[in-house]
Amino acid sequence: MSFLNAKDKEALRDHILAIRERTDQVLRILNREKPQGQATRANKGKIIPDGVWKGEPASDRQLAVLDKSGIGYKPGLSKGEASQLIDELFRKRRESR
Repeated sequence: MSFLNAKDKEALRDHILAIRERTDQVLRILNREKPQGQATRANKGKIIPDGVWKGEPASDRQLAVLDKSGIGYKPGLSKGEASQLIDELFRKRRESR
């Protein structure tokens, strides 16, 4: 014995599926922006979680450092990727001293 007719059951099922889909979207967004490790200080001491800035396009300053050092990079380089290349550059310079 059911208190919902077939049309109501279908509407409820569709509603639940929509909620699940939206929940998955929110979780994907949160996981993408989830801080990874320690936060970074930037913009006059403001703390920015690592996961937020890493996917943004590389800054002009980052690209200038890479260009000046002769390090090649792919078009559409992200801030996180540029940061890794620059960190590697400085690590190699420290080791060569």
